Amino acid sequence: MNDVLLNQDLIFRIIDLTGVVGAGAFGGTVARQHRFDLVGFLILGIGTGLGGGILRDLMLNLTPVALTDKAYLLGAVSGVVISMLLQVDGRKIWVQLFGMIDAVTIGCWAATGATKTLAAGLGVGPALLLGVTTAVGGGVIRDVLVGRTPEVFGGNTLYATPALAGAGVVTIVHGIGYPGIGMIAGTLTGIALCLPARWFGWSLPTMPDWSLDSAAANMLRKVKGDKSRRARAHRDALENSDDFGEIQTTEESTQDDDTGSATDSVDNNADTNADSEGVNLSQGDGDDLSDPNDEGQVPPPPLFDSSC
Repeated sequence: MNDVLLNQDLIFRIIDLTGVVGAGAFGGTVARQHRFDLVGFLILGIGTGLGGGILRDLMLNLTPVALTDKAYLLGAVSGVVISMLLQVDGRKIWVQLFGMIDAVTIGCWAATGATKTLAAGLGVGPALLLGVTTAVGGGVIRDVLVGRTPEVFGGNTLYATPALAGAGVVTIVHGIGYPGIGMIAGTLTGIALCLPARWFGWSLPTMPDWSLDSAAANMLRKVKGDKSRRARAHRDALENSDDFGEIQTTEESTQDDDTGSATDSVDNNADTNADSEGVNLSQGDGDDLSDPNDEGQVPPPPLFDSSC
């Protein structure tokens, strides 16, 4: 058992081929959903099963192992045959089954991608990068071939994050000196994160509609708005004080006008009373002079003598 755990090449081959078969089956399932023919099944299954490993080897400047080891091509075709023989529908059992296959594929390829990068003499950063690339590369090729947004871009359950965690575990254990155990631990870590994410719908939050320039513009508008509000408040206060002064002046002038009007009215009333008294006196004197019946008054002589 210890010899098996320490045999890095054997563990690498088993885990890598397990990922190829699982990815081939998952690609064939997508081909069945789109009602592709046999060629469509093979292209989509082989592209999904071998795409991530080919990208990894090309980035390491190595000949892709899928082209030199016939077991990889046979593994991808075996996955396609499995997807063709099993009628996958919307039943819960099939959804869970292929979710498990996808989780196993991500865990396996994250571990093998990081291990092969470290074996090539590269550091931790490249190991993490190529571990994730190996895990998600086949899925990206599959999604692009069927014309849909790759799952790794978001809007789905955790996909690249479990691969990153698995690659991280591989690098840690590999640094201790146990690369074989590191691949097993990394694979289990990726599976342990990917499965609950699918079951419970875990996903990363989407980025908000925010940017530095828009935040600065909003802050500038707010500062200008505060200044303008203070300016408006000051202007309103000045206008209110001016209106109050005008109201006081108007009230004072109104009071002066009312006082003057009252004085003029009193004067006019006094003059009217005086005039009325003068008229009454003049009228009384005239009556005394013109009334012939009054005592001591001599009537005027007639103009013509009636005897004539």
